[in-house]
Amino acid sequence: MRIDVLGRSRLRLPRQAIRRDIRCALRFLAKRRLGRGLAGLRAIGVVALTDAESRRLNRTFRRRDRAANVLSFHYGSEAELLVAPEFIRREAQAAGRAVGSQLRRMVAHGLLHLADVHHEASRSRARRFEQLEELLMERLGIQ
Repeated sequence: MRIDVLGRSRLRLPRQAIRRDIRCALRFLAKRRLGRGLAGLRAIGVVALTDAESRRLNRTFRRRDRAANVLSFHYGSEAELLVAPEFIRREAQAAGRAVGSQLRRMVAHGLLHLADVHHEASRSRARRFEQLEELLMERLGIQ
């Protein structure tokens, strides 16, 4: 599978770590038979956006008038994870985490959404998502 990490950002994107995390997460999800949304993917792009671009896309596709840390889009055999590094930097500072770790965390979070695992539908799904996300973070070595 091709994994591209693209975009302009004042923050340096940990490209190699992101590629490694995605490959590891794909194996993790396949073992748990959770990759239904990832079946047939040939490429995943991770694209850095400005907060303004993230807000515009979030408003257009999710009807939420604010920037998002990560947005996931699936286009048949290709998918994109759109990250907003400046937004993620502020989140990392607020949570007391390293920016690179928070960015990697958001890429993994978005990948779970691409795999058709969601947390918005109900409290029980939110708990399941959180448990799965924590297992994935542990597997990836992300604090």
